[in-house]
Amino acid sequence: MEFLTDLYLSRIIVMNNGEIVLEGRPRDVFYQYEELLRSRAIPPQIIQITSKLDLNGKFKPLHTSEFLELMNTERCKSV
Repeated sequence: MEFLTDLYLSRIIVMNNGEIVLEGRPRDVFYQYEELLRSRAIPPQIIQITSKLDLNGKFKPLHTSEFLELMNTERCKSV
């Protein structure tokens, strides 16, 4: 799923056992971390890192550059 963050997609669909389990904008789908894991999909690394840091409620980067940019903002310095 990592390569999908580099594409300019307006919508993605995640299927499990022939059924659609998630669909929507990439940022919205990728940040449904637990559902992705239950579907046996491996979330992109930046989503894994953000989820481990428990920052996914604060901001939702799709790329490392977004993550670093957000970490340097005043909003995140208080986190």
